[in-house]
Amino acid sequence: MIKSLNLSLTIIIVFAAALSGLSQSIFGTINSYYKVVSIGGSNASVEVPSTSGLTVGDTVLIIQMQGAQIYSANNAGYGSVINYNGSGYFEYAIICKISANTVSFNEELYNNYDQAGSVQLVSVPNYGNATITGNLTCQPWNGSTGGIVILNASGTLTFNANIDVSNAGFRGGISDSSIYDCAWFDNFSDYTYAITTGHGAMKGEGIAFYGTNTAGKGALANGGGGGNDHNSGGGGGGNLTSGGDGGKNNDTNPNNCTGNHPGVGGKSLNDQNKRVFFGGGGGAGHANNHLITDGGTGGGIVIIMANNIAGNSNKILANGSAGGISIHDGGGGGGAGGSILLFTDNISSPLTTEAIGGNGGNAGGVTANRCYGPGGGGSGGVIWYKTNSAPANLIINLAGGINGIVTSLSTSCLGLSNGADSGQDGVENNKLEILTNADYGTMPNANLGDDKAICDGETITLSAIEGNNFEWSTGSNEESIEVEDPGTYYLSIYSGACISRDTITISQYDLPENNLPTDTILCSYLGLDLETGNPDDYVIWSTGETSHLINVLEEGKYSATLTNDDGCSIEIEVTVSACTNNLEIPNLITPNGDGNNDTWIIETIYSYPGNIVEIYNRNGALLFQMENYNNTWNGNDLPATAYFYVIDYNNGGNKQLGSISIIREK
Repeated sequence: MIKSLNLSLTIIIVFAAALSGLSQSIFGTINSYYKVVSIGGSNASVEVPSTSGLTVGDTVLIIQMQGAQIYSANNAGYGSVINYNGSGYFEYAIICKISANTVSFNEELYNNYDQAGSVQLVSVPNYGNATITGNLTCQPWNGSTGGIVILNASGTLTFNANIDVSNAGFRGGISDSSIYDCAWFDNFSDYTYAITTGHGAMKGEGIAFYGTNTAGKGALANGGGGGNDHNSGGGGGGNLTSGGDGGKNNDTNPNNCTGNHPGVGGKSLNDQNKRVFFGGGGGAGHANNHLITDGGTGGGIVIIMANNIAGNSNKILANGSAGGISIHDGGGGGGAGGSILLFTDNISSPLTTEAIGGNGGNAGGVTANRCYGPGGGGSGGVIWYKTNSAPANLIINLAGGINGIVTSLSTSCLGLSNGADSGQDGVENNKLEILTNADYGTMPNANLGDDKAICDGETITLSAIEGNNFEWSTGSNEESIEVEDPGTYYLSIYSGACISRDTITISQYDLPENNLPTDTILCSYLGLDLETGNPDDYVIWSTGETSHLINVLEEGKYSATLTNDDGCSIEIEVTVSACTNNLEIPNLITPNGDGNNDTWIIETIYSYPGNIVEIYNRNGALLFQMENYNNTWNGNDLPATAYFYVIDYNNGGNKQLGSISIIREK
């Protein structure tokens, strides 16, 4: 399901809606960044070096930073974009499967990305209400990842501090000291050089990659050109508007060097209502005095989606940095402002947004009458908002950076730009679309609910809420299974390449304790006590009594329901018979170890507590005696013959006498 996000904010942040009554404190770096090293053939998965920190169900941003093709002929058209390819494309997706280092999404990606174009995956935290309690920032762009702060809030995002991605975008050209002190007779006018020649300073970074030659005055798409030999200034970086050209080293003294080919300002880009860019880096100033005249770094990208924003007079900053100030060299170009995307219906208190271009570096020195080339200013950045016009309480500053000036002492050009230009102001945009596949409705959802407990002997049915193509840990592929054993069970639901898995632990409660026999005998006029096991259990007898101990005066069947604190119940029944002292007594045992008739078993003897059983030989000698006989006598290795027993039932009745024979195999 591919959607433009300006259709429904809830597509993205529905997962956080349950948290909307809370406010989470956020600060520091809240995003994680992953270089995309390959894209799956179905355009529904990517491979990253490590998936640490990623989880199934996470919302992520896919964005391509570079990969544009530029015009590379050695003329004024150098650096113009011929084909944007995937540069600037971005969209949301939801992770539905992680396998090793492969991350799969719930739907195919809408855009076509080229992993060779610096594609990165950025984690997108989802909040209900969130409060920025300390400055939010990001990992600066390092050539592969970083430079972006992005978050979603289904409720209110409250600013008590700033979001700052200034100087986090495309990097400025790095100053390199030329081996040449002067160029009296040469005119270094090419748009590109190898840095090792010393004929041009390094270009600022932009949406096109550096070629073999990284130096020279030509812009690198929105990256400013480097100043050419000798000591001319670097061009400022661009975004949707262009950076300012650098200034010339136009010393009028014929004995001094000149530099008539400063860096060209970064080109203006076309977002085509679907692309977003870092601010371009400024070009370095040409230098031969071993001092730093780097180009400034462009601003990064901020993307916020919130139902409401309370700015509280705080700021979102995506400014470019200033170019390096020179001494006896060309000044560096300023970095361009970055991009700020605000998808919100309301800003309830003042919020200032800045995507200001960095100033061009001044060119100075202590030698009299030298007019070195200042740097050009970086362009202002971009702000996009959801509404047709800027929302109330939104304060916008997209000013271009001002050009540098000559600050050498005692020169006729002191305070002049020598041709260096300021960067153009930035652009407000209310038409940029954010594409998303982040529809949670397309996610397979294996939700088994909370862990549960069942009573011993009970069964429970586990069911999938929705989906198809089920796989249970039991091997079943049905929508539901019945479980009677404690343990952990899992359900997997597949949807294309995606999988959702949930586990549930089933524990088991013990049944109520019961120490009643199934049959017993009533032998006293005082009645017979019937007592269940645990006095804390809830009991209801067939007599209507609810005590765990009752006294019965009549024979018959008595039943009860026992329920323990865990809610488990059992039904018990006991048959009470009238007392008799004429039990059926076995008259022989065969203790040969075969497990059959090895001991003397007197059924229901346990119904006569305090009973005494005695065994005598023919001569009247007592051979065995036990109170509360437990049916374990096996002859005690006595010879095979007949013996006599006496049983006292301890109930006031007559004793029972008889004979018992031991038979052994020969």
